[in-house]
Amino acid sequence: MNRVCFKDAISIKYAYGKGTLLENILVRDLLNTGNGSGKNYSGLNMKGAFLESADLTNADLSETDISGAILRNASLKNASLNKTQCLDTDFSGADFTSACLESWNIDSTTCLKGAYAEYVYLLSNLRERRPNSGIFLENEFCKLFQEILNTVDFIFNNGIDWQAFMVSFDKIREQIKIHSESDNELSVQSIENKGEGVFVVKVNVPPDIDKEQIHEHFSQDYQQQLALIENRFQAKLEMKDTEIARFREHNTDLKQIIHSLANRPIRDQYNVSGDAVIGNEQGILKKQTFVSNENLKDEISALKAEISKLTCNDTKQNELDIHLSTLENQSLLNQPSATIVNSCLESISNILQGAAGNAVFDIIQRIGGLF
Repeated sequence: MNRVCFKDAISIKYAYGKGTLLENILVRDLLNTGNGSGKNYSGLNMKGAFLESADLTNADLSETDISGAILRNASLKNASLNKTQCLDTDFSGADFTSACLESWNIDSTTCLKGAYAEYVYLLSNLRERRPNSGIFLENEFCKLFQEILNTVDFIFNNGIDWQAFMVSFDKIREQIKIHSESDNELSVQSIENKGEGVFVVKVNVPPDIDKEQIHEHFSQDYQQQLALIENRFQAKLEMKDTEIARFREHNTDLKQIIHSLANRPIRDQYNVSGDAVIGNEQGILKKQTFVSNENLKDEISALKAEISKLTCNDTKQNELDIHLSTLENQSLLNQPSATIVNSCLESISNILQGAAGNAVFDIIQRIGGLF
């Protein structure tokens, strides 16, 4: 009885409908009259119901299963579709004005062609109005949910490690190139800072890709990359502790350090104290911290200006923006990480290979020379 039209059927109330859509009196009446205005259908099974041009104004369809149903040109004004199952449902030409669409379940099989609304609510009790003011322009309603269908949200509660992000992102992108029949690639659509260290990265994905699987694989790989970075960092700290111990054993005379520093060409500024410098057995100093953040900020600004003159596709531009943002964040720190800065510079060089002139790479070399 899937998608069977019972509109104006005679004597339908006498039909034996056990185990079918006709079993429930409310659903039977709706199928027969097409009038469900203001009625409560919450939690009912209405799979495959034929409800073309039905009046469901102010109806409660919360947690109702209307998968496979026909609601072409139906009126869903002020209706509640909270947690409604709408897979393979045909909403062509339906009017959703003022409807609540909180957590409704749609996918690429849900047809919204020609559907429209002046505005809708994404949360119950008239919350999260879309658009925030005014009304949708032509086709904007469909585009809103098409965007949701074709994106995956990655939520980071403790900030983003961009090095780990890019490694994991590149791995997933390569997997999609192999398995997807679509020409569309994985790309970053937006990065939202929600405050208190919470970031949401929206990623465009091809329509034929399993979004749940993409989210799971990326999340697992990202955690693995974080662990690898942490291990490398710990190893470097241990090496640094070993060097400091060796220095203290063989170079206890601070005057010798100052004398060595005074005879070097004046190129970088150093803060000298017993714990602020490290060296080898001959007493040759190495910088432990970067001093002039202003130089770094100026060079990063110059790099951004040069890159802005280049023409890059959306994918490359998104990657460049991520790395440039990371560099800017590092320039705000008292002790920028040479590892992170050099990793970003290397990634930018690889992205721009063959597309940038000498000016960009000269700046990249100057930034690298600051560490």
